[in-house]
Amino acid sequence: MTTGPGHQQARQYLTAIAATLTVEGIPCRLTPKGGTPTLTIEEPGGAPNPITVIIGPSTGPGFWIDCTCTWTPPAAATPGATADTILAILDTLRPSPSPAPRRM
Repeated sequence: MTTGPGHQQARQYLTAIAATLTVEGIPCRLTPKGGTPTLTIEEPGGAPNPITVIIGPSTGPGFWIDCTCTWTPPAAATPGATADTILAILDTLRPSPSPAPRRM
């Protein structure tokens, strides 16, 4: 099966992500699923709360990210610090809102 230029660009993008994560000691693998490149990042099984992230090209512009994680904040974390962490994750994953139309 051949892949189109979109898949080649996705493969290059995901390979660059994988290289960066590998340097940081995070294991990952780039695999084709029906000709579509997909990057899977998994913490080793011995981690107390393992995280799996799957990144692949979407049907529209950009990529989709499937991420499930369990996080236990430190006992000393304040509710505000915990909320700030959650908001930072959500802000990273959410698309930027479109600017509001200007009123004349």
